[in-house]
Amino acid sequence: MATTLRFNQTINVPRAVVYKAFTHPNLLDQWLCSGAQVDLREGGFFFYTWNEGFYIAGIFQTLEKNSRIVQSWRVMYEPIGSTMETVLTGDGDVTHVEVIMHIDHDGRFDGTEEGWRRSLGDLKYLLETGFDQRLMTRPMLGIHPGGLDDERAARLGLTGIKGVYINDVVAGMGAASVLQHDDVLVSLSGMPVTDFPSLQTAVGRHKGGDTIPVEFYRAGSKHSADMLLSKRPVPELPATPSALAEVLRGQLAELRGELDTLLAGVPDSVTSSRPNPTEWSVNDNLAHLLWTERTYQGWLFNIVGGNGQIVWMDNNDLHLVMSTAVYPTTADLVTEWERSLAAIIAEVEALPADFAAIKPFFNLIAFGLTNDERHTREHFEQIRRTIAAITQPTT
Repeated sequence: MATTLRFNQTINVPRAVVYKAFTHPNLLDQWLCSGAQVDLREGGFFFYTWNEGFYIAGIFQTLEKNSRIVQSWRVMYEPIGSTMETVLTGDGDVTHVEVIMHIDHDGRFDGTEEGWRRSLGDLKYLLETGFDQRLMTRPMLGIHPGGLDDERAARLGLTGIKGVYINDVVAGMGAASVLQHDDVLVSLSGMPVTDFPSLQTAVGRHKGGDTIPVEFYRAGSKHSADMLLSKRPVPELPATPSALAEVLRGQLAELRGELDTLLAGVPDSVTSSRPNPTEWSVNDNLAHLLWTERTYQGWLFNIVGGNGQIVWMDNNDLHLVMSTAVYPTTADLVTEWERSLAAIIAEVEALPADFAAIKPFFNLIAFGLTNDERHTREHFEQIRRTIAAITQPTT
């Protein structure tokens, strides 16, 4: 039996911005799903995924820019597909959104109404404030997570263990009283944590202020503790491309000064050496930072171009070999790393005005780029430990 469901929302932004939110993967990721792939043309595909293992796929049947979108809509457990029609009306800075679901089967759709009302509320919050409401209400662990590959697991004496590696913790947040660098988180509130998506799922079941049990490995031994989930503050971000560029210039100057101090008087024979076969050298860390900034360049380029999907590199040594072969000295690597950051600043200053005016786009970029310094300083700390390990080896 055919069923038609209608959902409505009024949003205080122009229609062109709402249309972007239904068609651009980096916006879809911030109100509808966890990950979106979009081939934006009539006959082009879309694929929306959620961290819980749920997905929806289909085809764009009609694309009337800034006014109407029709998509075939196949939910993973539905016996046949449905049709979703999105109609945008209104003038100026007010847009009325109507989502019409044409369901041509008797399958499961009992949660559709609640889901769409919640999602359209998230969409309104996103476009009017510039922030992902799902994220802003989610608690924070206060960690900088990393992957637990085979080499890292072996170094930690955790071969065969699946979990989330702790690069660092954020001072003043709940995790700082329990976790530390080199820990591996394996359980949160009784749920196994094997990778970043499972971590997000486990955290998403709670609110800021909750205290939950966690299990983790430290120095090869398993530990249990109760940990506070911190509330998420609203980030203070630059409001314009020029302001963001100025912040990034200041960060670059600070980071370059810290790096110069860190490397002062350290010979190339030390910076090119690994403490052991599984630990990166100073130059390896610099090569990784160089490629991180190049990846950010591509990320920013793709977002502006309409498809922000980019595969972030893992930590295999191939990307290090490429850079250390072309930039063989520490000075070469530092210079090229600085140039890569300068290129990002140039990109930011050249952002199109209509793009920068869309709050969630600009906030996404500003948050990502201004927080890159944390990752950089994590590697500065690795560099510091590497220099110490080579120049002051333990017996």
